[in-house]
Amino acid sequence: MVLLSGVGIVSLVMIILFGSLLLILLPVFAIIDLIRSRLRDNDKIAWVIIIIIIPILGSILYFLIGKNRH
Repeated sequence: MVLLSGVGIVSLVMIILFGSLLLILLPVFAIIDLIRSRLRDNDKIAWVIIIIIIPILGSILYFLIGKNRH
């Protein structure tokens, strides 16, 4: 069994923390931006459902596609 060095463990912990923050903050920022947007209410509801069901992919799709549909 290969033991991780101190630097390896720190790197692993940093990757896990960054991933966790990404999982939490990206959908939150997407929903906040969505609420402030000028999209129609029906479009907002659809985007919220997408972001809740598939948080990371839904958030990325919203920032790539949804924001530009004014």
